[in-house]
Amino acid sequence: MVEQYVCTVCGFNMVEHYPSKCPFCGASQDKFFKLLTLTSRLL
Repeated sequence: MVEQYVCTVCGFNMVEHYPSKCPFCGASQDKFFKLLTLTSRLL
């Protein structure tokens, strides 16, 4: 399974890379969640 990380500030999606900050909006790493983690929080 491919890991994906989603910025909760702007929705930017990173595939197989956990960035130190969002390249789109500049949000810090703590604003990113693994896609599966985020999905389970919404359910």
